[in-house]
Amino acid sequence: MDSEQTPGVYPGLGLPIEYDNTDRPDRISRGDYYPIGARGEGSGAGTTYDILPVREVAMMLVMDRLTDKPNWHKKIFDDEITAKWRAEALAWPDDDLWSRATRGKSSGRFWGQEAGDETGEQREIENILNDECFDFVLGELRKKAEYFEKTRLIPTLDVGPAVVKSDTLVPPDLHEEIRKAFDTLRQDQSANPDWHPGTNEQVRNLIHPSMYPLVYNVTKAIQDEVVGVDDAITKWSGKGEIITGEIKEEAPPQSYSSIMYGNRGARGTWSHRFQWLPSNLHFNEDGSVRFTSYINGLHPEKYTQIYRTLERLVDKAIPAWDQCVCEVQGYEFQAKGRSESRIELGNYCDTEENNWSPNAPPPAEFIASFDKTQIEDFEELLEDEDEEQIAEEVWKHIRKPVQPAPKPHDFDSINYTPDPSTTLFAKYRATGLQIIVKMASIELSPENDSKADSAEFPLGSWHVEGQMNERIVGTALFYSDCENITDSSLEFRAQTAGTYLHDSMESVGQDSYHWMQSIFGTQLGSGNAPGIQNWGDVETKQGRLLAFPNIFQHRVRPFQLRDPTKPGYRRFVALWLVDPSTRIISTANVPPQRQDWWIESILGQTIKPGEPTSLDAQEQSSSPKDEMAPESTTTDPNLQAVHDLEIKAPFLAKTLREKLPAELFFDVSKRLADTKSLPMSEEEAKGYRLELMKARSMAKQEIEDTWQSNTYSFCEH
Repeated sequence: MDSEQTPGVYPGLGLPIEYDNTDRPDRISRGDYYPIGARGEGSGAGTTYDILPVREVAMMLVMDRLTDKPNWHKKIFDDEITAKWRAEALAWPDDDLWSRATRGKSSGRFWGQEAGDETGEQREIENILNDECFDFVLGELRKKAEYFEKTRLIPTLDVGPAVVKSDTLVPPDLHEEIRKAFDTLRQDQSANPDWHPGTNEQVRNLIHPSMYPLVYNVTKAIQDEVVGVDDAITKWSGKGEIITGEIKEEAPPQSYSSIMYGNRGARGTWSHRFQWLPSNLHFNEDGSVRFTSYINGLHPEKYTQIYRTLERLVDKAIPAWDQCVCEVQGYEFQAKGRSESRIELGNYCDTEENNWSPNAPPPAEFIASFDKTQIEDFEELLEDEDEEQIAEEVWKHIRKPVQPAPKPHDFDSINYTPDPSTTLFAKYRATGLQIIVKMASIELSPENDSKADSAEFPLGSWHVEGQMNERIVGTALFYSDCENITDSSLEFRAQTAGTYLHDSMESVGQDSYHWMQSIFGTQLGSGNAPGIQNWGDVETKQGRLLAFPNIFQHRVRPFQLRDPTKPGYRRFVALWLVDPSTRIISTANVPPQRQDWWIESILGQTIKPGEPTSLDAQEQSSSPKDEMAPESTTTDPNLQAVHDLEIKAPFLAKTLREKLPAELFFDVSKRLADTKSLPMSEEEAKGYRLELMKARSMAKQEIEDTWQSNTYSFCEH
């Protein structure tokens, strides 16, 4: 185990909420930790990476699309087939490639565009892809095909950080189990579906961590990890002490890396009000996992088969996380596979003649025939400058940037296989993992449906997962079903190191960054653009497992009904991996907070949708006679508790008296008489969810502002 965190203490329970594992004294020199995109810009935070040429983004997109083809891993060795693929790749329009590499990262105050503009900067390069690029693509994919044969994993959009995809990792029998899980939960929740707020009843939550989260000063927790799965409700529901989030012992010293590089993240990315609750998982001897604490939102007794199904899905996600969720060591991202750019970059300066075509000022006869109206104030230039200077100005106007070529490469030198000592099983076998689970269905309705704009799912917003409290380091998504919807994808981008860029750029002279602007597709001068690098997008097709580190911002591309007269849907499971080196408060500490689960366990019967389960509902059923009942004069605490409960919830009191033995009835009455001891009602949970969503929207905007404010500037370089 890599973590030295004291057992029984957690951020927010014995440690400061903003405790960071880089605060450990032994990590100050080593600097090894899992990077999180919410931490913000800083060369030591492990969340900023080199800016990429547009050509390289285009090459990654081509490789991603080719690996979507059936049996690509075999066909890539067929010269006749790859000749057709070459033609397809080289026919990809420059404008579309340029847009994908540059869109969505402009800022209105810099480029005169709306924030998040989809077009990007004006394109100045041509023939983004050529035969030399495809030769490189072919060599790399043949290497990846060998890796895929062994693992069923495809690293894609990979240059340091990577996305991992697989359409075959989840076997058909597990896929069918996941489908059945969706069908079961949808059916059981059909009378009271949970439509996510603000989604126009398009996103239906089946399991969502924003319902019944940890709420500081409300939620009860137990210091030790004692809450399991089978006994979670019957043994532990309602127990524990209210957690305040206050520091109960002296905070550890802030680490050097946190002070120098801002690893903690912006203040607004932390919450002192809420935290999603992960579930704990134990590693079995064979490397498979089992839940040792309940999943927040999934009844642990009714849905034992769904628990087993989700365990199997986690088993499949772990190798994908091993591939893409990498630590920072010595302030370097420890990538598995490709860690450097595919493009050979030489002298970045405008004064390098070989960066341009033509590579020298034109002869006098060209200038004589040149359309002088193309250059502003050309007549004044003729008066004030000599012939050499005039030729220089004309050259600057007519020249085109020459794109750098792919590097010569020995593809056998790239090792995609993770070091066995770095896998999650090897490092955290003793302590296990913590994972947050979500199951959701995006449901689109025909155009004639009463809901407006229900036939199309809009473009999502850029975001990283969770707030810093959850310490999410990796995501795995499994797309179970896509029915009657157009193709959709998930788009990725990351931060660059802003002003620092590449070390080799230090030689770029004053205002000599124009070639770089064209090659990288971004603004570097006085109208500087944010240090954001588009990585590309990956299709989210049915049956696909998609995994990626939480250093990326990502967003859903829009999709709509294929046949607008019929409904459609997309169903998926999201698994979020908590930083395994920093254990956080989980469902092993927090007993189930759902009031309906607790009442069901007490009454020994299922509460059907629509039946009253909260004290508020019970109060509404009280008769005027009950409400006017005289105050009790008894001194017996048991009878006093019963009296108080009968006043507050007569129906519940009557039912409990009929169902329970006297001793247990008195005990339950005491607990229920104090409304603060009751688990959380659905109404309360939905209220907290709205509060949580509002806070997270503000945190998301703060992260976006941080990313946008990390700008390039070569105007005074």
